[in-house]
Order: sequence, then C-alpha cells, then structure tokens
Amino acid sequence: MENLTEIWPGELEAKLRKMTVEFNNGLSSILFLSNSIKGMQNLEVLEVKDCRSIGVAFDLKGLVWEGILDMALPSLKNVKLSCLPKLTHVWKDNSPGIQGFQNLRSLVVNECNSLRNLFSYSLAKFLVKLQEIEVNDCGMIESIIGNEPNADDAVITNMIMFPQLSSLKLGDLPNLRSFCSETCTFEGSLLKTIKVINCPKMKILPSVFQRKLDQQRADFSTSSQHHLLDGKDKLATIEELTISGMENLTEIWPGELEAKLRKMTVEFNNGLSSILFPSNSIKGMQNLEVLEVKDCRSIGVAFDLKGLVWEGILDMALPSLKNVKLSCLPKLTHVWKDNSPGIQGFQNLRSLVVNECNSLRNLF
Repeated sequence: MENLTEIWPGELEAKLRKMTVEFNNGLSSILFLSNSIKGMQNLEVLEVKDCRSIGVAFDLKGLVWEGILDMALPSLKNVKLSCLPKLTHVWKDNSPGIQGFQNLRSLVVNECNSLRNLFSYSLAKFLVKLQEIEVNDCGMIESIIGNEPNADDAVITNMIMFPQLSSLKLGDLPNLRSFCSETCTFEGSLLKTIKVINCPKMKILPSVFQRKLDQQRADFSTSSQHHLLDGKDKLATIEELTISGMENLTEIWPGELEAKLRKMTVEFNNGLSSILFPSNSIKGMQNLEVLEVKDCRSIGVAFDLKGLVWEGILDMALPSLKNVKLSCLPKLTHVWKDNSPGIQGFQNLRSLVVNECNSLRNLF
C-alpha cells in the first residue's frame, strides 16, 4: 500500500494478536506511536519488512502509566524486522519508570543498515524471558546493548541480562565490536547455541560468561591475546558453536574448562594461534561429536596432546568425537601432535576428511 502513511488513528484499544507490515514505503517514520502502544496489550507477533521509510519501531516517548499493571506490549513474544534501511531505533526514548516487553521471547533483525544497537540498558533489564537474539547483515551496528550515558554503573554491574537466553546468532556485522558497551553481567546458564559469522571487529562475547566488561578491558590492555571464551567452566550448557570471520580473534579457549559442546565449526579466522585445541582444553571436551575447520591460515596443529595427564582409566581424549573435517589449512602440519605413551582417546571417531592441507605429511 504505497499511499498509506499512517496505520493507527491515535489512542485505541485492540485485540490484535498478530501483525505483518510489508512493502509499504509511504508510512511515517514511526511504526508504533506512543499513543497507540497502550491499546495493544494483546499483540503477540510482529513482522515488519521492506518498508523504506520506517526509522523507529516503538516510540516510548511520552508514555504515562496509571497503575502498576500498566505495561508496554506485555503479550509481545516474537518480533522480526527485515529490510528496513532507515531504521535507527527498535525502541526509542525509554524513559525511567516505563516497563514492558517482559514476555518477549525472540528478536530477529535482518538488513537494517542504519541501526547501531538493539537495546538500551534500561529496556534490556525487562527482557527476562528473551530466548533468541539473531542479527544479520546490519552494516552499522556496533553493539547489541548500546551505551546509555545516564545509566548507573553500580546498578548495571549487578544486573543480570537475558537470564533465559538460549540462542545467539550474529552474522555479517562488519562494525560490531562488542555485545555491550558498558559494565554488566550475563548469566548464560541456558545458552545452547552461539554463532558468530563474519564479524571481523568483534574480539569477545562477554554476554555468555558472566564477565564484567571493565575487567575485560583491563585484560586487553595488558595482553595481545583475545580469547573468545573467557572464564573457566562457563560452557556448561553450550551445545553448538560456530565462529567465522573474526579476524582479530587469537584464542578460543581460556584454558582448562568443562563443556557440553557437541558441534563446533571454525572458519575464516586467520588470526588464530597455531594450535586449535591446546592440551589443557581437550580434557573438558568430552561431549564434542562433530568438528569442522576450514580456511584458517594460521592453524598448524589441530589437537596438541603434549602434557596430557590422566587421573584414571576412564579418562579419554575426546571420547565422543565422531566426525572431523579439515579443509584449506595451508599451515597444518599435525592433526594430532605429541601423542605420548599412555594417552588414550578418539576411540569413537568414524570419519576423518582432510582437504587442501598442503603442509601435512601424514595423518596418524
């Protein structure tokens, strides 16, 4: 409807549960004005795509609530925003005291190239049921949670963000530097899937590992190593991990760890250290079943077994590993290195595929 400029007549009360807006390029720059939000208490699903004029999804400015039960869009569960080239704010002007969106489960944002962040801190604290965040092809986005100049650092430090988050997927975000730009805490106990694909400026995912960013910055000022996974025993629930196109990443593992990781893909990460799995990370990877590594120019060793010390007969190196595929690793000289007598493992390996590894002289 190219001639449509407004959807809402003003204040209203509606039983609307699902709403789809697409290919409407004449709409005003604000999709949900503040005077329409109070009447949309039943809206559960929102999909908006290919609307060139929309700059703000939810304008919260001027909202005034009359009682403790008043909430902004309390039933909203799923939001998907795609191909909105002028979108600068998902939520705008979230004034102190405004509450809402507490039942949001999924937020997916694709091809919104004017967007710099998704949430403010004052809004993010209400998203206690958020389970899925997916952001793809947003060329200007710099952080998921944006800087909030008037925020109280002490409050933010003690605030646990997204306690039910189970899936985080970030893809083709050339300017993404961090998950958040302030000090905050992330619980991450339910997180099962992390995919980071072609985010070349991103060095770390503090969202997953209950780390404060001020400590992270101190670590970075004294070390040239950038660990994706900082913090021991913080991978207890993650089952699938994809890391792609992170040129500044030098290390994946923080050291010793315990993980439920079952599938891992590493690709197009040319700054990684020469050893993919150091010996101190192998003992904690008892559940890993599938490993795919490709187009990582710096990797020289896949599994470094040197120095492994087992405490009992049941200790095995990667006992669940079934499928390994290694491709386009020009410096790979060893799949397994320094297999000392007494080390056992890999007994369930079913398939090993190796392609274009031109420095490799033998497999076993």
